[in-house]
Amino acid sequence: MSYDVQHWCTISSTNKRGHSLFILVCASTVRTKHFLWMWDGLKRCQGTLSIYQSNISKNKLELKQTRYNDIDWWYFNQLIQFKTTEMANKDLDRYCNALDKCWSIPYQI
Repeated sequence: MSYDVQHWCTISSTNKRGHSLFILVCASTVRTKHFLWMWDGLKRCQGTLSIYQSNISKNKLELKQTRYNDIDWWYFNQLIQFKTTEMANKDLDRYCNALDKCWSIPYQI
């Protein structure tokens, strides 16, 4: 059985000692292995994608429940309360630092 040059490909590599190795491989075998490797990657990505899609649909159903009807209003109110408390804490810190500085300066007549 004779093959022309197009049916064979050479794979070169080096071993641990630095010697070059040339392997003559049938090109269709290389293409088949590459195709199988790509096919496995595709299937893995499709599996991940289907899991993400099922999670999205499950979360959309959960968001339609009545307990989440006013979630944006509740979130906005909590955000205002948090920011107000944060600003009050900063003001109290400044006031406390100013009092500390006042008490640390000795009283002079």
